[in-house]
Amino acid sequence: DGKLRETKLTVGPTAVTMRAMKVVPAHSRKEADSRTGNSRVIDTVLDLSFGSNIVQITAVDDRGARASASVTITRERKAGKVYLVAVGINTYPGTFALQCARADAEAFYTFGLRHLRVEEQNAWLFVDEAARKREIMKCFGKIRRASRREDTVVIFLAGHGMIEKDEKYFVPADGEIGNLFGTAIGMDEFTRILKMASDRVLVVADACYSGDIRIRG
Repeated sequence: DGKLRETKLTVGPTAVTMRAMKVVPAHSRKEADSRTGNSRVIDTVLDLSFGSNIVQITAVDDRGARASASVTITRERKAGKVYLVAVGINTYPGTFALQCARADAEAFYTFGLRHLRVEEQNAWLFVDEAARKREIMKCFGKIRRASRREDTVVIFLAGHGMIEKDEKYFVPADGEIGNLFGTAIGMDEFTRILKMASDRVLVVADACYSGDIRIRG
């Protein structure tokens, strides 16, 4: 019957700061305890993880009496869109030509349409001469503007990765071997490109130095 002194809210093991919550008298919402008038409502928005979340509220009165209650809330993941970009280049000049990059990109593109729920308007295939830097970058820009948190972005790259003055690059079809800085896509540039709104970005890369691609920076 003491006065409410402290309330604590946790989601799983994480405490939610009281500064983010609005605590209002329950009687303003017709929920007052008729004996003490001491009930309270915690009104807040919780950032729940996908799957099961145990939400617990603990109340302590001025006499040290403590009471807790918990509830399990399941947050389901929305089935968002899937975006797919597949790039494969065989037709590099002279001895730099490759044998399987184009076929691999085409196979991955087909796999995406058949098995990853990718709609054709959200899928792009760039092979050989069509895999120019400008077109690839325009495509990435379109996905960055359109994608949302619940979406999935899948990128497949097959081609040459090269290094120039300690900088590493993916070489598009119009890339110039002697001018990678001006004509290729820097591996570190992919870090900026891939800062999508989506929580799920998958990169499958078959190119030298592709290990330098960092999805989240």
